[in-house]
Amino acid sequence: MALVRALNSAIGGLRSQQFRIDTIGDNLANSTTAGFKTARVEFETMLAQNLSFGSAPQGFLGGIDPMQIGLGVRVASTTRDFGQGELEVTGRTTDLGIDGDGFFILKDEAGGVTYSRDGSFTINPQNLLHNPSNGFIVQGIQADFTTFTVASGAPVQNLSIPVGTLTVAVATQNATYDGNLRGDGTQALMGTVLETQTLLDNSLGFTPATAATLLENLSRDTGAGFIDLALDTGDVVTVNAVKGGRSLGQKRFSVGTALPTGFDGFGTTLGEFTTFLQRVLGINDTGTNYGAMRDNDTNPNTAGITFAAGSFPSATEVQVTGVDFAAEGVQAGDILRFNTGPGAGQIGTVTGLATSGLGPPFAANDTIVLAAPFSTGSPAPAAGDQFSVHEKADVTVNPTAVALPFTLNPGLTPGRMRIAGNVGVSNAITTLEIANSTDNVTFSPFSQIDAATGESIITNATYYDSLGAPHLVELTWVLETKGGVDAVTGSVGNTFRFFGEAGDSKFVAGTSILGTDRVVGTGTVTFSTAGQFLSTSPIPSVSLSIPNTGAATPLSVNFDLAGLTGFASQNSNVFLTEQDGFAMGTLKDFSVGVDGKITGMFDNGLTRTIGQVMLARFANPNGLSLVGQNNYDVAANSGTAIVGQPGQISLGSILSGTLEASNVDFAKEFTNLIVSQRAFQANARVITTADRLLEELVGLR
Repeated sequence: MALVRALNSAIGGLRSQQFRIDTIGDNLANSTTAGFKTARVEFETMLAQNLSFGSAPQGFLGGIDPMQIGLGVRVASTTRDFGQGELEVTGRTTDLGIDGDGFFILKDEAGGVTYSRDGSFTINPQNLLHNPSNGFIVQGIQADFTTFTVASGAPVQNLSIPVGTLTVAVATQNATYDGNLRGDGTQALMGTVLETQTLLDNSLGFTPATAATLLENLSRDTGAGFIDLALDTGDVVTVNAVKGGRSLGQKRFSVGTALPTGFDGFGTTLGEFTTFLQRVLGINDTGTNYGAMRDNDTNPNTAGITFAAGSFPSATEVQVTGVDFAAEGVQAGDILRFNTGPGAGQIGTVTGLATSGLGPPFAANDTIVLAAPFSTGSPAPAAGDQFSVHEKADVTVNPTAVALPFTLNPGLTPGRMRIAGNVGVSNAITTLEIANSTDNVTFSPFSQIDAATGESIITNATYYDSLGAPHLVELTWVLETKGGVDAVTGSVGNTFRFFGEAGDSKFVAGTSILGTDRVVGTGTVTFSTAGQFLSTSPIPSVSLSIPNTGAATPLSVNFDLAGLTGFASQNSNVFLTEQDGFAMGTLKDFSVGVDGKITGMFDNGLTRTIGQVMLARFANPNGLSLVGQNNYDVAANSGTAIVGQPGQISLGSILSGTLEASNVDFAKEFTNLIVSQRAFQANARVITTADRLLEELVGLR
């Protein structure tokens, strides 16, 4: 019956509009719910009754359309508007708002995974980031608390932010230096050369001392008489030195066969003491040292040369002419630098001497044998060129006689202790006091033979061992060579050398600690003729031996020097810009970045990544199942979760200190409510009208 059909259609309309009003009411009720997404109701027609079927056009007649009447309406689906909600500032670090697509990943008490746009989180007593309304734990990737890196692609896990409990220390492994080394500075050609009064061996009738002389037999010749140094087993020798304008601190040497606690060295012979001096003064004998250029025959450091047969770069015999060696000698290990002629800038190391006589001056045909590391293809030194001599940096005792081949010191007074420092003004040893502190006897005053010269600068840096203990490392940079020729690249610019020193590095042989050794490394950095970084040799690093500290030893640190330049400037300026170690620190605060990375701030001033909040997205977010408490579960039509870092793979970014408000539009919802109200009323009026018509029919007589 037609009127019954109208009643049924109106009833369907009432139900559908009631469903829509319920949905609108839910939207309005959640208008202040964080992360809430507006729901929308979709309607569809129900079946239609065909009163007549249509027909196709025939002849000159047009077709006839079918006659149908609908049987009402029903709810087709509900969808959610996952558009962005407004981000409201809360100022609380643990409040996280998503700007863009994605869901927070949460784990419930049963270990199940659920998803939410609600980022109102706090930290629970177990230091886990969680939703306090339901206890669900936020998922992400925890950083390795040793390297403080987040492993890309690692499975998500509970995120811990242990404020007040995370205490860590990391050893320095890498350091980066930047700055400029003065390319127009004076070349470092000379190191400090100091010499004692003549030391004598009491047991051999006051003959000049040698490296084998026992310390207890030492005296010194003042020129007016002999002074016994009064050294006995157990006595303490103190060394106070100023190097490069900085005090090296008092060093203590014990006369004896063992290293007492708190001492920097021990020994029984003069040779062992000179070795101790070289270590505590930080004299690096692996670096190259050059003599100052002076006129021939006016200073023993300079000579005119001619060449005998020989070729470069093999060992070469250099004939020395007219050399006065009254004050200084040339030995194997000394360095020659050619200063004039086509070979200027070439360097040779003395490997031996051949002479027709022992007394100065040398004969014209005496020769110095060089191991010449000359650059391939570079001009060889020519006859008449001048060269400079500087002895290898070390601490030695002069021999009493020249008996060994290729070791010649005719101009040196036997028995004197000689200290040859590294080149550069910053390596200058300006004060050196050695005394038998037990008996208050001065070891010997020092006379300065040569002063340190050349462009140099000291850079201080603090590195940390595996326990977080600090270690001060001093790098002294010196201008070693100015210009040169490289076999591959052609001309190159200047080369600077660094000397590494550390006051708490030890000298270790096997498992025994034999004392302090300030020398921790050396290397060179070469610049192009445009002042740009070119190369280093070898891999720049320092290595500190720190036994009996409980920390891993050695503490080895590699340098990145690619940021250095070699331009002309008023001064050199080199500074540490970054190093990856730090002292013990406790996590005191944290922040969350737009990429979800949680950055911890420690009370030692350092910051490190301690984790990363991850997000998930779905191919069809409307297919998710809303399970309450602002959470969604994966459902049959949602697709699987695609997990990634915020800001990647179409995921939104995270803004800490904000919460995403609901995206409910009040104006739109009130409008929809009015429309649904009128539609509901209209359907109710249909029922009323149909009822009256039926009443009329029933009342017919």
